[in-house]
Order: sequence, then structure tokens, then C-alpha cells
Amino acid sequence: MAIDTISSLQETENKVRELLPKQDEFIFSKETPVCIKGTWGCGKSLAGLISACLECETYPNNLYLIIRKEYPDLRDSTMKDWLSEFGDFYSIHNNDVKFGNGSILMFRHGDDLNALKNVNLGGCLMVQAEEMDEDDFWFLIGRLRRKEGTRQLRMECNYNGHNWIYKLANEGKITKLITTNTFDNEANLPSDYIPNLKRLPKKLQ
Repeated sequence: MAIDTISSLQETENKVRELLPKQDEFIFSKETPVCIKGTWGCGKSLAGLISACLECETYPNNLYLIIRKEYPDLRDSTMKDWLSEFGDFYSIHNNDVKFGNGSILMFRHGDDLNALKNVNLGGCLMVQAEEMDEDDFWFLIGRLRRKEGTRQLRMECNYNGHNWIYKLANEGKITKLITTNTFDNEANLPSDYIPNLKRLPKKLQ
């Protein structure tokens, strides 16, 4: 069954979420690998978490991976963001989320990659993908062979010059690259956020 609606997710949350155009494009993309790249506060991380939740809800017995290079960042940022969005309905136990339809979402970090050698995934989200390596990218591609799921590799990343993501996108090995920026998400940010960003040194903006 293809993912073409977020009505089930909206119903589960008992609220309607209005997606930004770039978020919508990323979440409902059928292409793989698909990457959303943007600046601070542009909504790319939320798009990734929604896509992961939606895929686990849509495909029973899915096994989905959210991975980030460093465990402190995974624990203190990604997992907390997940609980902020979905914590009223799902909980995390031993870095896993279990869904009522048998799907499991795993939160893992870079040092866990060796333990995933024999895992068959139905989908994967690389968070802050620019922090990881091209070898990690190809390793995860090789794990996407579970019949339950889209078998899509999704990536969200910051701008980081001519890195391996830039190279693979130019080579056509990242099939879809979506770019966004903070101003695209201005309506969802505190009113003083963008003015404060403009005060930062250019190299940090």
C-alpha cells in the first residue's frame, strides 16, 4: 500500500498538521534515496520524523531505522523531538518504539552499525546525514531489503559545502534532493528567531 495520505497520522494525533510544501514533497516522495537539505529551523527534522512514523503506521510488521552519528545527539535532540511530537501516543523503550500493528522503529547511532549487518530494514532515516560517511550510506542501502515497507532511504542534512552528499547528488546516486531554508518555515518559528539569526556571524548563519 503506497503512502499517499497522512490522514491516519492526523487521526492518531487528533490534530491536523499543515505541512510546508518542501516537507510535503519529502514525506510523500516515492523516490529513493531522497534527501532534504536546509538551514536551521527549516522543518527538515520534523519532516523526517513524520515520514518515519507514517511508514511504521502504514506497513504492519515494518522494521524502520532512525540513525544519527553520535548517541548524545540522538538522545538529547532526535529522540526528544520524537517524544515532543508523538509522546502522547508512543513511548520509547530501550531505544525502540513498538506500534500496535507489529512495526518497530529503532533509534540507533553510528557505533551501532556493525550490529545491523544482518538486519533487514523496511526503511531508514539518516538524521544530520552530513555528519556520517559515504560508506555508512552504502551500508544502509544494503540493509533495505524487507518486504514490509517502502525500502526508501531518507536523509535530512544541513548545508555543508561540497561534501559526499553533494557529490552523490551530482552523480545522480541521490535520486531526489530537496532544498529549503529557515524562511520557508518562518510562520512556525518564534517571532524573534529569525531576527536573532541575522545577528550571528556570517559563518554561522
